[in-house]
Amino acid sequence: MSLEEIDCEFIARDRRGAAKRVVGDVLECQIALKRACVSKNSTKQHAGEEARDSQKSIITRAAALKRALTGFGALSARAIIDATIGADARGASEMRAAMAWHGAREILACADEGGRCVVRDVERLQSDDTRATQNEDDGSETTTTLRHRAHGRCASMAWRPRSGRTLALGGASGVSVWTRERRGTRATSAVASETGALSPIDSAKIRALANSGTSGEKAGHRWRLTIYNERGAHEAGPNAPPGGACEAERVAWSPDGRLLVACSRRCRVIHCWDASAGTYTPIGAGVAGLSEVAFSACGGYLLAAHVGEGFAVWKLDDMTCRKWCTNGREVTAVTWGEVNEKQGSAPVALVATRGSAKLSAVHLSSRDSVSDVSAHVLPIELPEIVTTTGSSGSNECDIADMDWDATSSRLVLALRGGARDGCVAVYATRTTKIVSGSLIGYFAVIGDDAGDRIAANAVKISAPRRVGSDRVRSTLAVVVDSGDVALVPLTYAVPHTMRTAL
Repeated sequence: MSLEEIDCEFIARDRRGAAKRVVGDVLECQIALKRACVSKNSTKQHAGEEARDSQKSIITRAAALKRALTGFGALSARAIIDATIGADARGASEMRAAMAWHGAREILACADEGGRCVVRDVERLQSDDTRATQNEDDGSETTTTLRHRAHGRCASMAWRPRSGRTLALGGASGVSVWTRERRGTRATSAVASETGALSPIDSAKIRALANSGTSGEKAGHRWRLTIYNERGAHEAGPNAPPGGACEAERVAWSPDGRLLVACSRRCRVIHCWDASAGTYTPIGAGVAGLSEVAFSACGGYLLAAHVGEGFAVWKLDDMTCRKWCTNGREVTAVTWGEVNEKQGSAPVALVATRGSAKLSAVHLSSRDSVSDVSAHVLPIELPEIVTTTGSSGSNECDIADMDWDATSSRLVLALRGGARDGCVAVYATRTTKIVSGSLIGYFAVIGDDAGDRIAANAVKISAPRRVGSDRVRSTLAVVVDSGDVALVPLTYAVPHTMRTAL
């Protein structure tokens, strides 16, 4: 089924024809890719295992805290341990599924429960429905499978801008960067790091492995893997690369493809690499771990969200930083876009916080017009969502994930709680001076077997492409809690101010 927007309403089109729905109705979409991502239950189980593994260090900290509170008699060591483990498990269980759209083509990369990263050509899959259920390891032209223990539990991934053959995956030991090359290309060793380049013997082993056929084998091409950690960049070989582990739960590329950043809820710094030189530079972020990291479209700003509450914006030209609080609410999702002003376009970040159906728009100045970080933070109310949640706190709506398309004209939200629990909301956004939005419609992913609604876990919109003089088409990928993926083609009009950008 595809959704076409006409006069600010969805028209659902399938083999039986077209059906127009009222704006408040929830359209049903079927699953396209089975078990393409990690399920929510598997993520919860992994969170419990990590919490138990870290129990010894927690006991040590709890003992010290108990001694400090002995005079008050307020807490016991067991209560402190249970509370800490529970908090760690809740933070990890709410991690979104790992997937990423290619910047120029409709190629979708997903990480499944088997530790594989499967790269699919969605255009070919949609042209032949039987391809969507085939085995990913059969060597077909529509899918490529990448395997390595370094990204066995991938939490996030991103395609490198201006280099569509490079994909970065975050993992427990560092960031794995896969690069697609022609098989005749010489397997060069990784750029020198703090410990120096690999020895000739190790480089020979790596070249032998690459030429003999490794993960992601494809006729005429191969995929080369480079591991980024605290010692720089290293080509993956039989042994683990030198340097300490550098956990990455979120990864992001700068728009020019030069910088690669990663963050983790357990680390207080932003990991930053120069991809061309392979050098590593930590950026101090504060006293808490980081849950989100994202570059602005202009490449001048980097937003990092802190665990617990608040976020910081870095101006990359001079590495100045400014922090904002979020009134005790943790940031759940961040997305960047642009607004149109008299002086030109200016970056704006949309920030969603836990337990609130409101978005905050962080309006920043263009990178060349100011010498420090200054911004106006304005609330964006979504009345169609707020009015359906009710007044009680237990029925409050939450925004689990969101994505803004490249034209800053369509905003997609994954909702949790309230009357629209598990649904996906699509908004038309206007970006003249400030950001405002109007609801286009809702849809929900329906399982094939039971026919029940499955809650959305993560959403991503592919790069829009022209299908006419005033319309564009993109594909929305929705990962649900079961690990299945729904692919929803969207056709919509582009505002006049944005048409020249395509």
